[in-house]
Amino acid sequence: MSTGLAIVWSEWERRLSVAAGALVAFLSLLQDCPVWVSCARGLGALVVVGFVGRSLSRLIAWSQAGDRLEAAARVKVAAEAERPLTQGERRG
Repeated sequence: MSTGLAIVWSEWERRLSVAAGALVAFLSLLQDCPVWVSCARGLGALVVVGFVGRSLSRLIAWSQAGDRLEAAARVKVAAEAERPLTQGERRG
C-alpha cells in the first residue's frame, strides 16, 4: 500500500460521513419527524460512519507500518547474506 491511500481515504472518510449524516437527516424530515429528531439522527449517522471510517483508516496505517517492517527485514536479510562469513560462523 502507498501513503497516498491513507490520505485519499481520510478525505473520503470525512465526505462520506457528512453525506450519510445529511442523507439520514433529510430522510427523517421527509418522514415528518421533528427537526430536532432529524438532526439527532443525522448526527448519530455522522458519528457512526466517522467512527467506522476512522477505524478503517487506522487499519490502513497499521498495514502500511507492517509493510515497512517487512521491507526493512528483507533488506537486513539481504545485507547479512552478502556479508562474508567470519571464522566459526555458519549460515542457515
